[in-house]
Amino acid sequence: MEEKNFSDFSAEEEQKTVSEDSSEVQDSVPEDSSEAQDGVSEDITSTEQDRREYEELIRNKFKKFYTEDTQKMINKRFRKYKELEARAEALENERAQFEDRLRAECEKSAKEAEQRIISGIRARHARPGENGIITGRVQSKRDVSTLTRTERADMARRASRGEIIKI
Repeated sequence: MEEKNFSDFSAEEEQKTVSEDSSEVQDSVPEDSSEAQDGVSEDITSTEQDRREYEELIRNKFKKFYTEDTQKMINKRFRKYKELEARAEALENERAQFEDRLRAECEKSAKEAEQRIISGIRARHARPGENGIITGRVQSKRDVSTLTRTERADMARRASRGEIIKI
């Protein structure tokens, strides 16, 4: 008989196979034969025999315990999977919130920088200075020949009082 995996069976097929396997096991090992005394069977190796005995036990006598234990393992793995899934979802939400905060901070910083630049320009009362252009008061040297008579008289009076005059 060909070997099948336990997971490949439906419930009805399982019962048929169990009954077939048990009858084959009983038929293949005669009680009084010399093969039974030797402990070696030509048709069935010890590993196959152990496998059949195990499957017979879990399908018949210990089916309830095997099913419960298997279900416990499945539930445990499913619970761990759900916990990991929930943790991954929480991390994804946290990452999205972080990106939103980062984006908001970047926009806020850009606006603040723009306002600083604008206020700096306004503080200079004009556009930014260019090379060779002096902003503010125009400074010119005063020549004595351009002074009026009253300005010269005023400077002479201040000098007579001890004031130092620079031209």
